[in-house]
Amino acid sequence: MTLFLDPEADDVYEAASEPALDWAHRVFGWLRERPVDRRASAHLFSNGICAVQGVAGGEELLILWEFDGDDVVIRYFGPNTLL
Repeated sequence: MTLFLDPEADDVYEAASEPALDWAHRVFGWLRERPVDRRASAHLFSNGICAVQGVAGGEELLILWEFDGDDVVIRYFGPNTLL
C-alpha cells in the first residue's frame, strides 16, 4: 500500500512544524497498516473521506484521507478549521 499526498496537502506538510510532522507520521503509520488502524478511520463521512483530528505543539490539526484502490490519498493536512 502506498500513501500519497495531494499537492496542497504536500505543500503544508513541507512547511509544517516538527510537532505537527511527528503527529502526521504517527497517523501515516496507522494508514499503512492492513487493515488500517481504527484510530485513522473512526470518523468516516458518507462520501468515503475519513478525518483524523489531533493536537500537536498546541496546534489543532486535521488529516482528511481516502482510499484510491489499494492506495491511501491524503486530501488535506493542516489546521483543523474544517470541523
